[in-house]
Parts: sequence; structure tokens; C-alpha cells
Amino acid sequence: MAKIMFVHGAGFREPAYTNTCNIISTGLRLIDERHELIPCYWGDDYGAVQPKLSIPTVTSQSVEVHYRETADALWLLLYSDPLVELRILSAEGVRSDASTADESGEKLAGTVRTFEPSPSLLSKFDSLGILNSFKQAREEIPLLAQMNSLLNIKTRDPAPYRQALTRAVIARTLSLAYGRERAEMLSAEDREALVEDILKHFGDRPGGITGLVETICRGIAFGMVTSGAAHNREALTEYASPIAGDILLYQAHGEPIRNFIKQAVLALEGPVVVFAHSLGAIAVLEMLVECADEDLPIPLLVTLGTQVSYLYEIGALTTLNPGDPLPERLPTWINLYDPSDLLSYVCGPVFPGRVRDVEIASHQPIQFAHGAYWTNPATWSVIADALKELAE
Repeated sequence: MAKIMFVHGAGFREPAYTNTCNIISTGLRLIDERHELIPCYWGDDYGAVQPKLSIPTVTSQSVEVHYRETADALWLLLYSDPLVELRILSAEGVRSDASTADESGEKLAGTVRTFEPSPSLLSKFDSLGILNSFKQAREEIPLLAQMNSLLNIKTRDPAPYRQALTRAVIARTLSLAYGRERAEMLSAEDREALVEDILKHFGDRPGGITGLVETICRGIAFGMVTSGAAHNREALTEYASPIAGDILLYQAHGEPIRNFIKQAVLALEGPVVVFAHSLGAIAVLEMLVECADEDLPIPLLVTLGTQVSYLYEIGALTTLNPGDPLPERLPTWINLYDPSDLLSYVCGPVFPGRVRDVEIASHQPIQFAHGAYWTNPATWSVIADALKELAE
């Protein structure tokens, strides 16, 4: 039989830790009923506490005042879907005139696609670091609008559609620039000025946002802000704080957690296998580095979904700098990672010859993969083989 200690990662609190221990105990009993799971729960005593006084109070009135402008609401949606205004306008156009395709939509698309900014506008795009993104968006948006049949309308007034296309191009430009070129966030005034500059080229004056566009965009955007974030900020903070808080707390003051794990190991007075998940794996490995000259009775370390190799490479570990070797005295180390778990990293290329990486595919969505190791049969297959090899 073996004694196995489970060191949890960031965000674990009761009853989640006990529930996970029950799952691990069940898996161990299927391998050998004599295996004993030893808890190593540090969350309550050494984890981050829930903040209370720093969370701002948000009322319906303050949120509504902030988002009362229709333009704010519309741009909030345009950043997610640049074609949203065109979708609404297209629906309005179909209802007002049952005629389908004519040449106006194609002409509108071509006008935007072939638009050449003036030298002063080109200079402005370039100075803002968004010129390449603009050129791409200018090609993409008219094409996407036509592919989605959003310009197959018959209208006597094309100006609203040119405005919608222009806003779509600018929204797509800024989304591309923020993600790819790391451009600075433009102020609302600068953003609107870009739209106005382009519309002047077409001989249009920026018009207000009215009708169905106003109604839908204000309703959706206000709902997204109030129900999704602002009014639930305390609850969202309560949910996220243990995870983010534990990580930040460990980075600033990780020694008490590492010492707690060390004392839990020494209290057993015998060999103990350590299972360590996520931040727990970081704490265990750093504890082993700190105690390299001590004979800690850990013959096997199994890490799951850990970021220790990533933190080592960027110089964010307390006990090891990039390039520093691992101590010679280190237990057999197996690292399980899941390609769907964006918080898991391979360790073998970073610590060659010191750890064996094993890919464990949970086939879970990204948001669930980090917590899916203990219910994955492949995890237990690896653990069973490792414990069998340890016993031989």
C-alpha cells in the first residue's frame, strides 16, 4: 500500500476540497484498497481571504447614466459583432420593402471596399498604429456583409447603410489592432472622429442612431452590463477571488504554504506519494527545491495541470531562476497535461531528463478541462502504473 497526499491548487475551499478527495479516494481504491489518501488542505488557513470593502457599489442609475448614450451601447455590441447594425438595418429594409436583391447593396459594398483615405487620414491611421488593421477590415466587412445577405435590400436612402458599414469597418479595425498590434485604446471621441472623416469622403453627415437600431442596441447593451457584470460584481468577485487571490498571494508570500506542505509530509514519518494540482504543484516543487539538502520521504510526485515550467521560463518562481538546474535529489516526477487545459504546461523540454510528461486528453471544453483530471480514466491508468512501478 502507499500513502498519497493531495495538494490542491488555487481557489479550492470546502466543500470542494473534500468532494475532490472523495473522487481521488475512489480512484485509489480501484487500484488497491490499501492505498490511503492523506489530505493537505491549505486553502482556509493560508489562502486569500474574500475582499469586502474594496468592491464599489453600483446602482441601476449609475450604470444607466454611463450607458445611456445610444452610441455607447451600439459600440459595445459592434466590438463583438461588427455587422450587428447592418443586421438590424437589413431586417428593417426587408419589412419596409419586400423587394430583394438589386444593385444598391453591391454598390454600397464596392464603395467602402475601394475607399482610399486621404493623406491626412492615412497619417492618422498610421500614427494610431491601426493602418494595417484598417486595410484588412476594409476588405473583410463589405465581403462579410454580402456573404450574410445584409446588403440585399432596396432603399431610397443609402446613407444609414454607409454609416453602418463605416462603423463596422472601424469596429473591426480596432478589434484587430487591439488583439494583433497591441494598439492603445482609442477614446470615444477619436473613434467617432474616424467615422466622421470617412463619412465626409462619401458626402454624408453623421446621423443619429434611431429606430429599431436604437431600441435593440440600448436594450441588449444595458442588459449585458447590468445583469452580466455591474450589479453582480460582488458575486463575481466572490467567485473569482479565491483563484486569483491565491495565485497573487502565493507569488507574494508563498513560504507559509510551502512550509505547511513540508510539515504535513514530515508528520507522516514515512514515504508519501504526492499528487499536486495546478498551483499546488508549483508550491510542492518549490518546497522540494528549498529542502534539497533534506531527506524528505517523497518517492513519487505526480503533477496535474501545472504552470511551474511556464513560471520558471519567465522568471516568476521564488526558488529557481531561469537557467538554474533542479536539485539532484528530486523524486520521480510525472507531469500530466491536457491539451484542452490552457493552464497546463509540459515540463520535459524545460527540465530535460528530470520529468516525464504524459498527455491526458479529457475531451472537455476549455473552461472545464482544468478540473477534469480526477474523473478521467486516463489519469488513473497512469497513476496505477506509477504506483505499481513504485511498489516493485
